[in-house]
Amino acid sequence: MNDSYVRTAEALMGTQDGRWRHHVRHVMPRLISAGDLQQMPDDGLPEGVCQRAATGILKLASAHSVMITPRGINWFKFKSSKRAEDISNDEQDWYQRVTQIAQNELESSNFYAACISLIIDRCAAGTGLMLTETDDRNKRLLFTHVPIGTYRMSENKYHEIDTVCREFTFTAHQAAQAFGEDALDKDMKAAYDKPEERYKTEFRIWHLVTPRNVASRGNGDELTAPKRMPYASVYIARGTKEILHEGGYQEFPYMATRFLKYGNQVYGESALAPVQRDIERLIELEDAMTEAAKAAAFPRVLATADMVGQIDMRAGGVTVLSPEAVRSGLPKEWASSAQFAVSINQMEMFNAAIDDALFVNQLQAVSQVTRQMSATEAQLRENEKLMTFSQTFTQFTADFRPLMERVFCLLYRMGKYPTVGQPRDLFEATGPDGKGLKIAAPEVKYLGRLSKALESARAQGLMESLTYALEMFSATQDPAWMDYFKPYHCMRFITDESNVDTDCLRTTAEAENQQTKRERIAQQQMKLQLLQQQADIAATQAKATPTIQRP
Repeated sequence: MNDSYVRTAEALMGTQDGRWRHHVRHVMPRLISAGDLQQMPDDGLPEGVCQRAATGILKLASAHSVMITPRGINWFKFKSSKRAEDISNDEQDWYQRVTQIAQNELESSNFYAACISLIIDRCAAGTGLMLTETDDRNKRLLFTHVPIGTYRMSENKYHEIDTVCREFTFTAHQAAQAFGEDALDKDMKAAYDKPEERYKTEFRIWHLVTPRNVASRGNGDELTAPKRMPYASVYIARGTKEILHEGGYQEFPYMATRFLKYGNQVYGESALAPVQRDIERLIELEDAMTEAAKAAAFPRVLATADMVGQIDMRAGGVTVLSPEAVRSGLPKEWASSAQFAVSINQMEMFNAAIDDALFVNQLQAVSQVTRQMSATEAQLRENEKLMTFSQTFTQFTADFRPLMERVFCLLYRMGKYPTVGQPRDLFEATGPDGKGLKIAAPEVKYLGRLSKALESARAQGLMESLTYALEMFSATQDPAWMDYFKPYHCMRFITDESNVDTDCLRTTAEAENQQTKRERIAQQQMKLQLLQQQADIAATQAKATPTIQRP
C-alpha cells in the first residue's frame, strides 16, 4: 500500500495544472514560483505588470468576499433536508443555534484570512484550494490556503474533487514536531542532529489525500482509527519517497473552487482568460508610450559629424554655430513625433475590455451615482448589479459544499453543538454491520448580498401580498383577507430572508409561551369586562326599579 501511495503522488504531481501561469504572468507574477517563472519561455513582452488588470483582480476578489462570505454578517445557515412541513419547530430552533455557533467559530478562526487568498487565486488563476483541519491546541477550526501551482488534483466519476496532492516545505525541526523524530527519513535525521541545520535546511514534502477502499464506519464517531477512515492522509518525503506519516480524515478536507468550469476540466478558467490578448497589447502600448514620452521630454537631435560634442543640451545651455551650420538647419529635433491621441484611444479600449471581464463597472457602488434616486430604484440597481455574478456564484456555492459539510461535522465531533433539540435523524446507520453512524450533513443556504439578490423575489412577493391583504382589511373590515396567512411562519420567513441574528429572536417554545401568556391575559381581560358589564347592568336595573313607599 505504501508503494501505491508513492506512485499515486508521483503520477499526480507529474500532471499539468492548466494555463493559469500564462494568464497571471504579467498581472500577478508573485503567484508563480521563482523556479517556474524562470523556466517560462520568453513571450517577447516588456517586463512589467498590467496595473489595470491587477487592480481589477483585487476589486473582484474583494467583491467576492463582501458579497458572498462577508465577515461579521451571517452569510449562511444550516437547514434540514426534510420537507418544510416535516420539520418540527424544535428542529428549526436547533439548526438556528447550530448556525450561530458555526458562524462564531469561523469568526474566531483564521477562516477569513485564508479565504481572501483563496479567492484571489480563484479569480486570477481560475482555481483556489484550502485545507480544513482543527487546531488541537485551542480546539478551534484551522484553515490553510494552498498556493496555486503547489498542488495537483483529480475528480471522481461525479466530477467532484476527491484526490489532492500538494507540496510544501518543512525544516527538520518542523518535521520532527509534526511526524515524530522516529518517522524522519535519513536526510531529515541528519539535519535534525545538527543544530546549525535543524532550523534552516528545508525539505520538500508531499501531502496526498485520496479515498480508501475500506468499508466506512461513518463519521459520527471520533474514535475511529485513522487508517480506517474514508480518506487516507499520507505525508511523503519527496527526496527519498519514504512515508513519513499515514493518517486519515472522516470527510474530504480540501475545498477546491473554480472561477468558471467547463466540461471535464479539473481546473478552473481564469477571469483574465478572455482578455489575455488585450492585456498583452496594453502592456506593449504602455511601454511604447513611455518611450514616446521620454523622447518628447528629451528629444533626439540630428546633427552633422563636426557638431558632436559642441551641442549643449543642458537647460539654459549655449550652443555656438557657424553660419554654414545655421543655413543647413542643423542641429534639429528628429524622430520625436508621436500620435498620443490615437494611442490613448487604444488604451481606453483595452482598459474597457479588461474592466468588463473583471466586472469593474458592475461593481460600481450605487452611492457613486451622482443623481438622486428612490430607495426602490437603488435596490433594483443593486440587485441588477449583483445578478451579473450569478454564474460564478453558482460554481462557488457548489465548490463550497464540501467545506461546509466538513465544518459542520468537525464542530459536532468537537462537542460544540447543544444536545437539547437535536434532530433524531441527524445520524444515518452505516458500515457493513449497520452499527456505524454517519452524520447526515444538513443543507446549506447562503445569505450574503449576492444570494439575497437572487432570492429577493420570494420575500418581496410575501411583503407585497401582506401589504395588499392589510389594505383590503382596512378598507372592508373583513378579517377573511388575513385568514390565508400564518403570522408566526410569515415572520419567521421574513427574518430568515432578512438575515436577522438569531440572538434577536425568540425560540419557538419562547414564542409559544409568549402567545399563551398573551391569550391568558386576554381571557382575564374578557372576564373583567364581563363582570363589569354585569355590574353595570345590575346597577342600571336597580335604578330603574320603583321604590314602594309604605303608608
